[in-house]
Amino acid sequence: MIKVNVKWGKAKFDNVEVDPSEPGLLLKTQLFALTGVPVERIKVMGLKGGPLKDDVPLAELGLKPGQNLMMMGTADALAEPPAEKTTFIEDMPMAATAEELNAPAGLRNLGNTCYLNSSVQVMRAIPEVSSALRAFRVPPSASASEPGTALVLAQRELLAELDRSSSAREVLPLRFVSTFREHFPRFAEQADNGGYAQQDAEECWSALVSNMASRLRLPPTAGAHSNLEIGATLAHGGLQDNLADALFGIETTSTLTCDEAPDEPPIVQREAQRRLACHLKQGCAHLYNAIELSLDEAVSKMSPSLGREANYTKRSRLSRLPPYLPVQFVRFAWRADSQKRCKVLKEVSFPDQLDLRNLLTPQLAKRVHAHWRALEADAVGAPAADGDAPVGANAMAVDAPATDAPSELPDAVRSRDNLTGRYELFAVLTHEGRTAEGGHYVAWLRDDAERSHAAQAGAGGKATEPGWLVFDDETVARVPADKIKKLHGGGDYHMAYMCFYRHSSRIDDEIKESARRSAGLAGKAGAKPAEATPN
Repeated sequence: MIKVNVKWGKAKFDNVEVDPSEPGLLLKTQLFALTGVPVERIKVMGLKGGPLKDDVPLAELGLKPGQNLMMMGTADALAEPPAEKTTFIEDMPMAATAEELNAPAGLRNLGNTCYLNSSVQVMRAIPEVSSALRAFRVPPSASASEPGTALVLAQRELLAELDRSSSAREVLPLRFVSTFREHFPRFAEQADNGGYAQQDAEECWSALVSNMASRLRLPPTAGAHSNLEIGATLAHGGLQDNLADALFGIETTSTLTCDEAPDEPPIVQREAQRRLACHLKQGCAHLYNAIELSLDEAVSKMSPSLGREANYTKRSRLSRLPPYLPVQFVRFAWRADSQKRCKVLKEVSFPDQLDLRNLLTPQLAKRVHAHWRALEADAVGAPAADGDAPVGANAMAVDAPATDAPSELPDAVRSRDNLTGRYELFAVLTHEGRTAEGGHYVAWLRDDAERSHAAQAGAGGKATEPGWLVFDDETVARVPADKIKKLHGGGDYHMAYMCFYRHSSRIDDEIKESARRSAGLAGKAGAKPAEATPN
């Protein structure tokens, strides 16, 4: 790194750190963060070869430590005060500032980057991602300057800096934002006012996950050493041996039946995805209903028996549940009259715990049932019935599928599947505004550190509901859990755009505790466990 001095009018910025390996655009982005002057208006003088160009590597400009540069450009005029007073997150009732409570650090908004900041904060809450990034090494056949690899390195650097920082010092994601836009040019789109345009947070999340899938590969065999601490994942259905599919890979098994030719043999197919997309159809007021309705759809395709296009009913069920389950509310729809993607404001509630056991294929439902019975038997000290999944250090591992459910998946492939069928909510990514081209994104994360502290402090007493942290770019605040219930939609307030669920050992503990209570009511510690039926 080289430190230079930059003079802008009467202001002077000393010791601005410059990375010679980065292009000129990064320096302009740094100056934007310092001055508020949009990147496209910044002109930097005092360099070899004339004014600074965006795509020229800084190393070619002969920068020297302590060199004086001159910047020209005017900042945007201050916006007029809104007619209605804005309520900021830090002003919410019962919300404590993060600085007072030593909460994690926030990320500076570098010009419509709230969608990216929110996605990064959610990803940071997934320990396996940070572990994989720390373990990542550039393969000998690859180059660290290749955009996808450079993005992985920049993401690793950013998460490490966030871990080192606290709310007392916000983090400037300069290199990460620059590298992200270089690798995915569509996120560098310019708005009509000359600044960077607002982008879709789900598209951003999917882009980051896609890059992880192509760069963070898993060992080809279960016995191979891996710092990622996760086994290989699906080898069929479109999911591959990579970090993204291991953590987020969902598999559905679909049956297509022809509505116009009932005697036509049904078509069975398996499909892969890394999120559940829920279209907000008529009658869905709850996330579970939205998922259920999205799994059944009407499609049109060529019928081999009729020799023409025909209507089919496609009924899908979940055949693989990953450890982490991202769910998207499809809230933006194109309107021809306004030529914009407008927002569906429909209120849809989402639970703290999501039970999907009624939406599984029969084969997966059988394995989930066996896992529940094994957990319950372990809780009351009774031997597991034949065929029940083993419980212990490798509780999430399972035996090979039953002979009536043939599969291409070996045991190790399934080592990270969620075999409880239940998830707990740990993050919500919200959007505030009316259109996809505008508005604001914020991340809300369950405060696991506070829950751990509360559990220790409240041992033997009444359990308290843990709070949440809200990440509004550089502002981080702690809010009570009941604030999350206000994110269901139906108005102009923040509303859930993506919900993130995870399997948790707490769910296993709840299953065991329920079995112990049932056994206690029966009067015998070794009583038969209760049936594992959905709530």
